Amino acid sequence: MHPPASPGAGRDLDSAEAIPLAPGERQSPRTRRSPGCRASRRPTQRRRAKSLPTPGDRSLRPALQQSPSRRKTVRFADSLGLELTSVHLFCEADLPRVPLPPVLFGPPPPLLEPLFPPQPGASPGFAERVRQHKVRLEWVRAEPAGLRGAVRVLNLAYEKVVSVRYTLNGWASCAEAAATYQPPAPADGISDRFAFLLPLGAAAAAETTLEFAVRYRVAGAEYWDNNEGKNYRLRGRQRVPLAAGPPQDPDSSAWIHFI
Repeated sequence: MHPPASPGAGRDLDSAEAIPLAPGERQSPRTRRSPGCRASRRPTQRRRAKSLPTPGDRSLRPALQQSPSRRKTVRFADSLGLELTSVHLFCEADLPRVPLPPVLFGPPPPLLEPLFPPQPGASPGFAERVRQHKVRLEWVRAEPAGLRGAVRVLNLAYEKVVSVRYTLNGWASCAEAAATYQPPAPADGISDRFAFLLPLGAAAAAETTLEFAVRYRVAGAEYWDNNEGKNYRLRGRQRVPLAAGPPQDPDSSAWIHFI
């Protein structure tokens, strides 16, 4: 005797009752759920927002091509009826006045007034005196830096030494400055020219007297030019400061043109 069959016994699994689904879920027609299996929810795919490009990415992107209507054009001023140059008018009174540089190391050195002809080389017979005495002063010029001058010597040998010995206190003490060769050679073809600079500066007083003589050494011999035994002498005098001129009229008719 067999026990009574259960109500669901003998039923084919293919014809089993449908298992309830979760709300909003649809069952695929090809898949069947087994009894006792819990329904799983499929994740919903979402579209991700595209982020903005970084500055580096922007530089790598090709630049937008400009339309042919935006091509650059070049125009010149004269084609538009304008002037290529502009003229500005300045009154002479409007020009800036540059002040004199300040004195940093005491008063400026005095002016030196030669007590002999300052350009002996311009006098007649100078070339003959050079031939006879072997050395002669050619010219001197007083400058704010000192006394500048030139010497002509007879070309007796290639090696030669020319210098100027000078004093500011009546030969109680003295100094000697070397002269340097100055090309090209003079046109006479028998002499050379040497230039010198005596840097006086603050050593010269307002009432000082400068004396000097030229020394020439060549081929083991020594020659001097001391102005026939009297030396070359220059007297110092104080510089007179420049007086300021009267103020100019701003309405002056003098104009300066700048282009």
